[in-house]
Amino acid sequence: MQKIYFRADAGAEIGYGHFIRTLALADMLKDDFSCVFVTQAPTIYQKSEVAKVCELVEVPATEEKFRLFLDMLNGDEIVVLDNYFYDTDYQQKIRAKGCRLVCIDDMHNKHYVADVVINHGLTNENLFDTEFYTRLCLGLDWALLRAPFLTCQQNKRASTDGVKKVVLGFGGCDHWNLTGKVCSLLATPDIEQVTAIIGDAYQHSYLCDPRLCYRKNLGAAEIAELFCKADLALLPASTMSFEALACGTVLATGYYVDNQVEIYHELVKSGRALPLDDFSDERLKQRLDQVLHLPAPATWKKGNIRKHYIELFHTLCFKNYRIGTFHFIDYRNLSEAQHLEVWQARTDSRICCWMSNQTIFSFESHLDFVNSLRSFSDRFFWAVYKDNCFLGSVNIHVMDSGYAERGIFMNPCLVGKAMAKEIEENAYSIYRNLGISVLKAKVRKNNIRSLKYHQKTGYSIECENEEYYFLIKILNEL
Repeated sequence: MQKIYFRADAGAEIGYGHFIRTLALADMLKDDFSCVFVTQAPTIYQKSEVAKVCELVEVPATEEKFRLFLDMLNGDEIVVLDNYFYDTDYQQKIRAKGCRLVCIDDMHNKHYVADVVINHGLTNENLFDTEFYTRLCLGLDWALLRAPFLTCQQNKRASTDGVKKVVLGFGGCDHWNLTGKVCSLLATPDIEQVTAIIGDAYQHSYLCDPRLCYRKNLGAAEIAELFCKADLALLPASTMSFEALACGTVLATGYYVDNQVEIYHELVKSGRALPLDDFSDERLKQRLDQVLHLPAPATWKKGNIRKHYIELFHTLCFKNYRIGTFHFIDYRNLSEAQHLEVWQARTDSRICCWMSNQTIFSFESHLDFVNSLRSFSDRFFWAVYKDNCFLGSVNIHVMDSGYAERGIFMNPCLVGKAMAKEIEENAYSIYRNLGISVLKAKVRKNNIRSLKYHQKTGYSIECENEEYYFLIKILNEL
């Protein structure tokens, strides 16, 4: 099975959000991949949570952790990083090992060289500075949810006579004791029960209020049960907010650190949550009183998130190649915009007239074809890029005894500019890596330009029929 390393830390300074959501992803993938979770100096709680999902590897809570993790990598793994300190340079070091890279990040304050960036709180692709090959997985369709939140039934809106039961939580640390602040502001007599979810790093005194119950170090199933019974959840704009939405709970949200601000505005603008704004603002009491009487937002109808992630990570098993300044991107890893480039080139009249299939097919048919490729391990289609410019496409069908059938077409804007020869030469190392020693190709007899190109690059005519020349090239003779 393909190995995935999940790298996320938790602690009093950085909180538990990165750890929890990354472990949620590992839990979604554990049955289809070999998952290993790497974290610094885990607590007993963290160890018990990881033990339910996958293997745990501990690293020290020092700067040495960065080098030690790099030393673990052989180059054939998928790596998932989740924290703000994994800058562009560290991403490049992981990619230099040969690993596929996924970054989970609720900020967009760096350049990403990762294959995939996941941000379940934002939807605007223009906010992200990425490489041309980077796939962005944005919004609630990519919510990083633990199993109980994926499977819970959204049958909420229990109370018909106002807000009676409230659940709130401000992370495992809650440095500023927002738990105590918000609890003290919920003085309305209509509220019968307030449940405060706290973590093992919570160091503040408990308030004395018969309506108030503190629940510490809860598992995901226990939190899901609380959400499903509550009339309202008061939460910062973070992963726990998405968990509440997954349960169908009415959500009132706000922010207290910078990385929550954009997610907050996204949730409110989309109509998923009631607005509380800044939790440190002196007008918080007034806003709390308002949201208790506002109409409930629309319920979020979550799809099959686990399936989305399994399919995504299976595509990452199909390797891309960088050879010099050329990038060979597997069709199964392309973004929709890149697929559009490929489809437009392939269906251009200057290209399709030389193809075996000269039918002009729709973009949807192209995407259906790419989806069908996921079932094959012996067929590879690569879109070829140089300096972010789409040059053309190369495909092979690997046969027995080191043979492969090879096809190629160029971006019609670049035909006649000698780029095909450069693509061919740079692709040889890929072919050899796949154990290919003999290439076969076919060229329509009226395509004189293509025949001359193939002969100049070492192909010879093996046989022919009325329509095609069938060509062969022995790679070992180069």
